[in-house]
Amino acid sequence: MAFGGGKALIGRRNIGAKGVAMQENSRWIWGIVLVGLGVLFLLENLGMGLSSGWWGAIFAGAGLAFLFVYWQDRSRWWPLIPGFVLLALGLTVWVGTQSENLGGALFLGLIGVGFLAVYAVNRSNWWAIIPGGVMLTLALVAGTDRPGRDGGFLFFLGLAATFGVLFLIGQRWAVWPALGLLLLSVVTLEPFGRVFGFIWPLLLIGGGAWLLLRNRERVESSPTPTALMPKEGSGPSAQSAAQPPRQSGTSEEAEPRDTSSQNGSKTTFPDDKGEPR
Repeated sequence: MAFGGGKALIGRRNIGAKGVAMQENSRWIWGIVLVGLGVLFLLENLGMGLSSGWWGAIFAGAGLAFLFVYWQDRSRWWPLIPGFVLLALGLTVWVGTQSENLGGALFLGLIGVGFLAVYAVNRSNWWAIIPGGVMLTLALVAGTDRPGRDGGFLFFLGLAATFGVLFLIGQRWAVWPALGLLLLSVVTLEPFGRVFGFIWPLLLIGGGAWLLLRNRERVESSPTPTALMPKEGSGPSAQSAAQPPRQSGTSEEAEPRDTSSQNGSKTTFPDDKGEPR
């Protein structure tokens, strides 16, 4: 048992030492990249700038340095994003001088590949599919020969495919934006777009008219609130008219009472002097 515990302790120390070494290497790479970029921008401001080829090589080299950081510690996926972005920027500087459309498509496409690589190394990062799909879609639109004509259709179709992939990997909620974006892609097509341009206002008018008719039917079919209206002959005024007002100072005790007994004795009333009549 003691031997096994010592072996595990040695393994933990080796892993800790490896992690510290990787962290130190990443700091060295960060420091070299920042110092190099600072020197290059300073030379550019002094009028001693480099050519586009050198700038492309510098950005591509910085991107490869970040990819090397990931290669050393594959548990950290974050260097993939700046690595692919800088690599894409360097390749764009080289290719952009020959074809602007190809350079833009290459730049956006490599950024999208970087996000997809984040998902590939860790399947729990499903969110990376969304920016990856968006960037690849933009690259497809930028690389087409007719971006102004077919760009809308390709853009919405690519986004629909992105959310469709999310649905296939288990994100059930993604089916609704996928269907909505697929409908938009069909609408943006030129023949369907013209027809839908007339159908859409008619659908809005029909929906509004239906709501107005339904509201009118409900108002007409609703019963009249008669419970709050007083009935004829009932109420405070009718009750007060049926019962005459009682005079002040009189009571039931002041009325003459029959004091005769049941055996036929006469009834006597006192006069003013208190003597019986």
